[in-house]
Amino acid sequence: MSEEQGPRKLGIGVKLAYGVGSMGFAAKDAAFVNFVPFFYTQVVGLSGTLYGAAALVGQIADAITDPLVGTISDNHRSRWGRRHPFMALSILPLALCFLMLFNPPAGLGQIGLFLWLAFVAVCLRTALTAFAIPHAALGAELSTDYEERSTVVSYRTTLGWFAGVALPFAGLAWLFARGGEGDGRLLASNYVDYGWLSAGVAAVTIAISVYFTRKQIPFLPSGGPRRRFDWRDPIRDVVEALRNRNFRWVFVASILFGAISGVSVTLGFYTNTYFWGFSSVQVGILSASSVLPTIVVFILLRPLQHRFEKKHIFFAAGFLLVLNSMWWIGGRLIGILPENGDPWLYRIAFVHQFLLVASVWLVQVMSPSMVADVADEFEVETGARRDGIFFAAMGFALKVPTGLGQFVGGVLIDVIALPSGVEPGQVEPGVLFRLGVVAGPLIGLAFLAPVLSMLPFRLDRRRHAALRAQLDERVKQTT
Repeated sequence: MSEEQGPRKLGIGVKLAYGVGSMGFAAKDAAFVNFVPFFYTQVVGLSGTLYGAAALVGQIADAITDPLVGTISDNHRSRWGRRHPFMALSILPLALCFLMLFNPPAGLGQIGLFLWLAFVAVCLRTALTAFAIPHAALGAELSTDYEERSTVVSYRTTLGWFAGVALPFAGLAWLFARGGEGDGRLLASNYVDYGWLSAGVAAVTIAISVYFTRKQIPFLPSGGPRRRFDWRDPIRDVVEALRNRNFRWVFVASILFGAISGVSVTLGFYTNTYFWGFSSVQVGILSASSVLPTIVVFILLRPLQHRFEKKHIFFAAGFLLVLNSMWWIGGRLIGILPENGDPWLYRIAFVHQFLLVASVWLVQVMSPSMVADVADEFEVETGARRDGIFFAAMGFALKVPTGLGQFVGGVLIDVIALPSGVEPGQVEPGVLFRLGVVAGPLIGLAFLAPVLSMLPFRLDRRRHAALRAQLDERVKQTT
């Protein structure tokens, strides 16, 4: 393997091949954001608190394996590179776990369902970690250029968004529309079919990404001398990464963002179903509309990057996310939005969806792109290339707080007193009001915390150019 001397431009084919792998990860997000909480609490009958506890167990296990996989893949040496072997090995276990997720054995009871969900969540997330951490590190290693890195991440994020839109749309507009006289979102058999759909998408897209990026292996950083593995290495590596000042602020922002997002995603499907009273098909079409803002911000990314620093784009997107979370449900609570069933309400929902997707997309692109730049700073300071552990630490920062947020969201479902198995339109107004207050204004205000925590971040275009010059000079001296 050879180290690069200066930035190497990547073709569209390489970016697409890399980015399509994110669709496998998006299959997990689509399932857990849109269907898993609702399926286990409203269809199977698991209490919200036990659901939240199972989700927390899965997230904690996921966070523990992230640094482990990051350290192992950073230190791995083979003819297939450092990242690709782990990505390939994840395919079959991940597909199997999707099938198990929506097909719990009958007659388990509350504790049995909790144990089943916790076990499947741990297995699914571990299999996904074996792919996602090396895949994220691969994205940082494909290019050393300041702007090109954001472009690479944008392909990953955009294709992930497409899968995150297409899968819920297929589920809601097709599978869950099959309800007979009742609501299809309350039929267990529909979820079994959705599990098959998720398994197929995850397996195929990851296989495509692994196969069509394999030719990039000779151009990737070798990682330097191989270290003898010690089980304490992941902890040491994370601690060492956190010594970097800029990374600490990204890490803190990720912790806060993960915790708030955990509550938000747990309540999102309930909000669309009960608070707004949207049908399965309406929710599916609303989800599909996310394609438009994804395309718009993808096109605008390059001119935005030419004009603004990554940190400034992150701030703008973060504040947009806060404001958009406030006006939507908040507008209903103070009586300025149309009532449920009014055609104008559904039209206004598309405005909210556009702003939501645009803001979250930009945050998801800027954060890992900034981490890739931090990895360059770390290499200048220490002489070590540790992309895997940086992204593993980011995974830890997101996943444990997200798990805590999901647990809190599950508890809130019980506190709000949303009854199990209830049809849309039959929930008491007081319950809907409590759901709206939490899912709207409270979560919106809370998102200010991760945005403001990035204020001390100091790594701009000029600083990164100086870092790359130092690294390129080192490469010349060793070749």
